[in-house]
Amino acid sequence: MGVIVKEKEKGSGEWWIFVFYNGLKKTKKIGKDKKLALEVAEKIKKRFVSNGKFKKSFINRLREKRKTAGCIYIMSNPMHNYLKIGFSQNSLKKRITNLSTASPAKFKIEYSKKVKDCFMAERMVHKKLSYSRVGERGEFFDSSLDVAKNIVRMVAKIVNG
Repeated sequence: MGVIVKEKEKGSGEWWIFVFYNGLKKTKKIGKDKKLALEVAEKIKKRFVSNGKFKKSFINRLREKRKTAGCIYIMSNPMHNYLKIGFSQNSLKKRITNLSTASPAKFKIEYSKKVKDCFMAERMVHKKLSYSRVGERGEFFDSSLDVAKNIVRMVAKIVNG
């Protein structure tokens, strides 16, 4: 939980406010004035934080504004042996088209599962597979398809209730 002021891109001079609560995130661009960004962050804290916790009304507003349903997908690409695991709130055809324009070989959907909260589900799957992540961040994993499928199924059961 927190309200943070920082540059979205270090050295850009563009100041943003980031509000984090239990996996929910809200960002607001303030502009070039760091002092103004700090003042706005303080106003947010005074208005929405009580006893070190966000008030329920604010949490509900964050949740209402975020569309959460979607699907978790596992994709492969013949150019490498890694799996791409992510989420989409739109059609998987659109997602695969967007990805394939950046790669000479087309991605293939290996598995997908509908979930009520794709943000939370993706985060949980990535955490469970963190030992096989390619690089520090990102959605590529050096894992077997069977292991990845089982983790996605397990997480979907938890998220969907």
